[in-house]
Amino acid sequence: MTRSNGLTIFLISLVTAAAILPRGAKAQPEGWQIEAVDCLPDLIGMTDRSLRADEGGYPCVAYGGDHLYFQWSDAQGWHKEIVDQEPQVGSFASLALLESGAPHIVYADAIQGLLKHAYRSSSEWVVETIDNGTVVTTSAASLGDTVYVCYILEPGDLKYARSDGSSWVIETVATGIGPLMFGRYLSMAVDESGIPHIGFNCIQGVKHAWRDGAGWNSAGVDNLTSDVMGLSLTLDEGGQPCMCYWQFYHTTYKYAHLEGAVWEIETIFQTMRDAEHSSLAFNSQGVPCVALTDGIFDCVLYAERQGVGLWDLQVIQSGTFCRDISMAFDAEDRPCVSYCDASGGELKLATKHAGGTWWDLTVLDRTGDIGGSNSLALDSQGFPHMSYVATQQHAVKHAWWDGMRWTAEVVDSLSTPWTRTSLAVDSSGRPSMAYMSLNPDILLYAAWDGGWQTEIVDAQGSTGWCPSLALDSEDSPHVSYFADNSALRYASRSAGTWEFTTVDGGVADEPSLAIDSQGHAHIAYFSDAADGLKYAYYDGVAWEFTFLDADQYGRHCSLALDAEGVPCVAYEHDSTHSLRFARCDGDAWVTEVVPGTGSCSGHVSLALSPNGQPHIVFYGDGLLLKHATFNGTEWVVDDFGSIAAPSDYNAVAVDGAGSVHVSYRDDATSDLFYAYRSSGQLPLTGELIGESIGLTWVPFHGAAGYWVYGSLVEPFFLPGGPPGYAGRLDVLAPSATSWMSSSGIGSPSEDWTYLIMAVDAAEQELLCSNRAGERDFEVSIP
Repeated sequence: MTRSNGLTIFLISLVTAAAILPRGAKAQPEGWQIEAVDCLPDLIGMTDRSLRADEGGYPCVAYGGDHLYFQWSDAQGWHKEIVDQEPQVGSFASLALLESGAPHIVYADAIQGLLKHAYRSSSEWVVETIDNGTVVTTSAASLGDTVYVCYILEPGDLKYARSDGSSWVIETVATGIGPLMFGRYLSMAVDESGIPHIGFNCIQGVKHAWRDGAGWNSAGVDNLTSDVMGLSLTLDEGGQPCMCYWQFYHTTYKYAHLEGAVWEIETIFQTMRDAEHSSLAFNSQGVPCVALTDGIFDCVLYAERQGVGLWDLQVIQSGTFCRDISMAFDAEDRPCVSYCDASGGELKLATKHAGGTWWDLTVLDRTGDIGGSNSLALDSQGFPHMSYVATQQHAVKHAWWDGMRWTAEVVDSLSTPWTRTSLAVDSSGRPSMAYMSLNPDILLYAAWDGGWQTEIVDAQGSTGWCPSLALDSEDSPHVSYFADNSALRYASRSAGTWEFTTVDGGVADEPSLAIDSQGHAHIAYFSDAADGLKYAYYDGVAWEFTFLDADQYGRHCSLALDAEGVPCVAYEHDSTHSLRFARCDGDAWVTEVVPGTGSCSGHVSLALSPNGQPHIVFYGDGLLLKHATFNGTEWVVDDFGSIAAPSDYNAVAVDGAGSVHVSYRDDATSDLFYAYRSSGQLPLTGELIGESIGLTWVPFHGAAGYWVYGSLVEPFFLPGGPPGYAGRLDVLAPSATSWMSSSGIGSPSEDWTYLIMAVDAAEQELLCSNRAGERDFEVSIP
């Protein structure tokens, strides 16, 4: 035990535990956690009940295909969450809202062949499997706090499931309901007695199935002999089932309602083709209303029943092919219609003005590419920030982790954004970025100061290609980039004015910039004129140049400075496609081939831990995103699991605890991802301030909070057991990085032992402490 002023604080070494991961995270090989940051959905197979209105009358919608998404609205606007980030999930999403307001979503997992159920418990999403099989379509309903589900599995089995609180009770309603169009459409509602009603189509026509105390019953609604599409069912104010659907050969939208034991059928509208999507709902006056598509005129329509066989039709949007209609009424009894504008690849919401004939259209989401040219930096709390390009949005974006969730925002909307951004975060945690815009070709710089402030850095000719941004110790920006004549240029801002220097001519590949503690610039870059990788250093008077690799080798380079200002460079060797690492050793550079990396392809990113340990991220054999690090004895290479069709964009950063943060874009999903691996410790430092003790630590990404333990007597909790409450002094927010004891705790006359524990939202350990056989260490307080 080390003593100083009579006070010792034992700081317990923390190691990664196999605990519940935060929402959106999943365990990966070698301890990597991977999260989706910003995604553009596939919008596959939304159902007639993908849209609902919550207890406040605000619309919310579930959808997906690449991942499962949920958007909800309130007085502040729309909010988006990624519910299930597994690949190829979220198709046929159907949403039910409990009486408590909690959302429940049923949907398909196309890769694993599962029917899945996601629900929000507190602030977290919980995902579970209901059934196995290839899902054709789903429908969900609720009564009170009970969720009811119906779905069709190949080759044509109609099933029903209800949760008993601990497990799902599954029943078969019908089998062999038919191939192709038969059985593709179903819709369900539950009456006030808890009786489920299902509308579905089969080879015998349109049917209605309901469950009573004796079991399942079914009856024919419309004995059609040809395909039925776009079927939607709901209950009227008397609890009687009603349906709408489109009959293919008769080219007719129909409305059917049960009167006693007889189904009354009437025509809503006739159209010739592509009318396989509709949604039926009743307004507060008990009037049936239908949202539907018309493939002849490429429009979305809204129909309101005026009397028997009389329907008032309004055009919501025309001139574009639309599908996947869902409708609900908001708190003001206005119809809200969600649908996919397939022509523009957008998820839209149309809201009708009360008593009016016009519709407001809101784009909720859109398909397309996102995450290109991503750049990564950490703020003073160790939280990651990213800059990147959203191609279809014509935007440069910024995403950041606030301790609980990812948030993305548009920094600048450009008519033609270029695929290069570079991000830095200043000492106050404020992000800034350099990026290029085409037509005209100019270099731009944007910085956050309560809002994004954008300025033109260089507009002389065609300039701004491949910018690399770094901040000096005064938080002043420096940028290296290429101009139209392939000259390497360097710009720095002082007292609000940008100054420019041409560093070298005849260069052709992206530079990598770092600024040392003296404010001097270091740049690694590929030079066409020199046919090789070069390093440029400004000593305050002149630029000095060094060849690191010649004979046209040394592209995709990344430069970093260690704590002493020593430059290191990682790059791809063009001829052998090997990954190489170079470090300046005094006046000479030492270069080595990183063993065990195989073939290196595309962008290379380098970051150094506080002790100078290199971390390199690159794409290697099998198109796998890989990570290489030197542990002091040997190079160790691992990957992030199989990432299909990886993009040429990635970035890496290391925090003060030595934990590694990675951003990358996956071409298979066109999404931006984040990967994180803890160093296995939560480094803790302490300071005696009067009669109080102050503790400071580096945050753990994904922690829902921190618990502070302190005691004169060990243990704090039983080894091998869950987190205990004895000895717990405080509960802190996920953004917390420090704690101050009340006066007298940890006074010099006492030997207190302290511990900080990272926990998830369920109060489970993310990092656990003091297990049997593990090492603890001491830090004395001066």
